[in-house]
Amino acid sequence: MSVRTLVQRPAALLLQAAVMTALVGGTAAWSITTKTVTVSVDGRPQAVRTHGSTVRDVLATAGLRAGGHDLLAPAADTQVGDGDRVVLRRGRELELVVDGHRRTVWVTAASVDEALAQIGLRADSYVSASRSRRIPTSGLLLQVRTAKTVAILVDGKVRTVETTRLTVRDALMQAGVRLRPTDRLSAPRGTLLTDGMTIRVSRVLGRRVVEDVAIPFDTVKKPDATLYVGDTK
Repeated sequence: MSVRTLVQRPAALLLQAAVMTALVGGTAAWSITTKTVTVSVDGRPQAVRTHGSTVRDVLATAGLRAGGHDLLAPAADTQVGDGDRVVLRRGRELELVVDGHRRTVWVTAASVDEALAQIGLRADSYVSASRSRRIPTSGLLLQVRTAKTVAILVDGKVRTVETTRLTVRDALMQAGVRLRPTDRLSAPRGTLLTDGMTIRVSRVLGRRVVEDVAIPFDTVKKPDATLYVGDTK
């Protein structure tokens, strides 16, 4: 009985040693495949430890997903290594009313100013929100009026106006042009302004003239029984 125990002990020790070696080796291999990747979401970085090999794997580890309107760099199938960086910019829907015309665009900008640059609107445009305002992922409604150069022909002179206002009426008010009720315009007051537009003001002057004109007439006499003798009417 004692001999059998002595024979089994070395075998058990060898088995334990093999298991420990496998565990240590597996842990070392697992540790070697671990990498730390920095993921920046809308400018906010976070460190992600992952065993994945692609950008898609890194996003999955972080619980993130790139949508159809998002910007992802590098691409989802790109191989990543320890210390690499992934940038994810969320898409935002902008409801724009530009010079009275409504349209919808998608941007990956985080601020109003950055969004205007992305969609190519001039920096001197009027915007209904602060340019430093952050755009929420739910989107934003913006009123935009672009800068325009308008020529006003009035009283034999040309007045050039730089304006971000909306209509012919607004441009006339900015230029200080006063209209009389009889004056005529080349475009209705509510017409939307366009860059390079020319507005013509035609002064219509009128005056009241009184003139005496002789009008020839005939006199017809008829008897009237209601009148006294000698009276005429």
